[in-house]
Amino acid sequence: MSDEKLLRLISLLRSGKGSDQEASQWIESLKVELRCPRISDLIFHDNENESPEDILRKAREYRLIQL
Repeated sequence: MSDEKLLRLISLLRSGKGSDQEASQWIESLKVELRCPRISDLIFHDNENESPEDILRKAREYRLIQL
């Protein structure tokens, strides 16, 4: 998925666009594409002043901790 599409989905979610079903599908698509299980936290609960670009960057930086 292109950065443009990822940024669009993040923007749509932050602005509350789409139905609940659409939002769930968009979040799931972002989780799969970015391999970041925290994507919904980054979009809805972290710093609300961050741009979609900042959120995308943070999601790409996410790494699972190996035990």
